[in-house]
This record gives sequence, structure tokens and C-alpha cells, in this order.
Amino acid sequence: VDHMSYNTTMEAMKILEARNYSGVVSSHNFLRDKETNIDRVFKLGGMAVTFNGSPSDIAETMQSKKAQMEKYDFEIGVGVGTDIQGLVAQTMGDDGYVPVYPFKSVDGTVTFTEPKIGNRDIDFASEGMAHIGLFAEWMDNFHKVSEERGDGSYEIFMNSAEAYLQLWARAEAAAIE
Repeated sequence: VDHMSYNTTMEAMKILEARNYSGVVSSHNFLRDKETNIDRVFKLGGMAVTFNGSPSDIAETMQSKKAQMEKYDFEIGVGVGTDIQGLVAQTMGDDGYVPVYPFKSVDGTVTFTEPKIGNRDIDFASEGMAHIGLFAEWMDNFHKVSEERGDGSYEIFMNSAEAYLQLWARAEAAAIE
């Protein structure tokens, strides 16, 4: 619903609500200033992700969305809409976060080394997500923020794929009826 005009979104939401259709996704969080509409998405079992930002900002937004989602009997998961395709400036890490290389993925199966493009070193601390390959650094920063805050933001993010799969299963079931 993110690329629709406001009036079109409102008409689409009326149709979705009349059909109790769960397959509505706000993948860029363009509804972010319209909390009532995000609540309508969650009430249907849809998903509204948070848009590109620093790990601390994303953790804060996830807590807000989690509070909205908890009112309904659907899986809780909030993804991040990075919109990486060259049209949107990408985020920086949090002030003070400097990746220490090599570092491992949270599950310990992947080792990340300092990123390079050709002969050029990429400094995440000063350049942020210069390309999608630096999402690992962003995730490391995000995981540390979640641990420091103790708010479970990382778990909410990691559960977003399951929440989406359940949304899709409901959408498919509704399409068959």
C-alpha cells in the first residue's frame, strides 16, 4: 500500500477489511504518520515494517510497532525496509559503533572481514551502509543495541520472516475461498 495515494490506500483498506484479507503489507512504512492506518493493517494480520534508520532508531520503532501488534492474535515480527536500489540514502550506524573485524554472525557460522571495493576499504563507522554488503555491520550494531537495551528488538526483527510467512499463508487461504 506504500506507493498508493492516500485516497487509494483508504479505499483499498475498506475492501481488505470487508474481505478480512490479511495480505496487506506496508513495506516502506509510508503509513508511519498514520497510526490508525497501521493499526488497521495489524488488525487484519498484515505487516508494516519500519523504514531505514540507525539501529537505535529502528529498535525504538520496533517497540512501538510491537505494542500495536500485541493487541491482535498474529505472529509479531517487524522487518526493515531499506529500499536499497540507489534512490534512497542509506543509514549510518549508531554514534560510537565501530565494527571490530573479524566478527561472526550471531549464529557463529559466518565470519565477516573488513569490506573492500577493489583496493578501497569501506569504513562503516564513517560511511554507513555504502552498499548492501554492509548490512552485516548494521545488523551487528543492531544486535548490540538490542542486547544493551534488553528489549528484544533483535528477536522481533528475526521473527519478521515467520510473521510474513504466516501472513502469506492466510492470504493464500483467503484467495482459495
